[in-house]
Amino acid sequence: LGRHIARSPRAAQYSSPAVGVISDILARGQQQKMFRPDLQARQVYLLIVSTGYFLMSNRYTLSAFLGERVDSQENTQAWKAFVTDAVLRTVLTSPPIPGDPHGHSRR
Repeated sequence: LGRHIARSPRAAQYSSPAVGVISDILARGQQQKMFRPDLQARQVYLLIVSTGYFLMSNRYTLSAFLGERVDSQENTQAWKAFVTDAVLRTVLTSPPIPGDPHGHSRR
């Protein structure tokens, strides 16, 4: 599928809106000195989609390896929280406060 979509003149349209939104969010956060100045929207986009996609695309194999359904509602929510924390720790200039459901950082 990836080889074929690369030939499509519309291929960039699939990720461009998301990268644009992330770029805007990063710019605002960088202006407020909340986000690291060295980040690129494309990097953050790839971090988010790769961690989200990997679990779902490999859910049957990972479930067999780990002995539990990684796609259960409980495990999916836990993974979402973990990925959110990982993204925040990547982009914030200060790490988030542990246990804060809103991802506030120590500033």
